[in-house]
Amino acid sequence: PDSCEIDFDSRDGAWSGLTFWPVGPKKYLVEVQCFLAAYQANHRYALIDESREPPAVQWLSFMVYSSADGKKVTQERSPELAGLSEFKPQTKELIVTSKARGLGDCGSYAVYDFKNSNGDLIEFREKSNCDGKFQDPSTYPRLYPQ
Repeated sequence: PDSCEIDFDSRDGAWSGLTFWPVGPKKYLVEVQCFLAAYQANHRYALIDESREPPAVQWLSFMVYSSADGKKVTQERSPELAGLSEFKPQTKELIVTSKARGLGDCGSYAVYDFKNSNGDLIEFREKSNCDGKFQDPSTYPRLYPQ
C-alpha cells in the first residue's frame, strides 16, 4: 500500500523490507515492513499465489484481541501487525510477539495458521498489566481461544 511505501522510503534503503515464506506450492506469505516503531516493526502481510497467471496477490487482515482493563475482551480485524515475527516452516505458523513497552513486561503473543494459506488465528495471549516483571509472552493469559 502507498502509506506503507511512503513510511518505508524514509529509511536508508539498505534493505527491501520484504520477507518471503513458502506456505504451499508456488504460494508465499510476504511480510512487508512499513516502519520501525519504538520497540518493534509494523508490518502488512500478503499472500502471493504464483500458480495462477498472472500471479494473484491477496492483502491480509488479522484478528487481534485486547483486554485493556484485564477483564473486558474486545476483538477486531487489523491489516497491520506490530511486533517481532517468526515463521515456523514445519507448522506454517506465523508467531507475532508485540511489546507494549521496552522492558518487555507486557504485550501480546499471537499465532496464525497458514497451513491452508489463510492466516487463521489459533492462539492469542496478552498481558496488559505492565508490572515490571518479565514473563515469556507464550505464557501470558490466553484471550483466544477462551
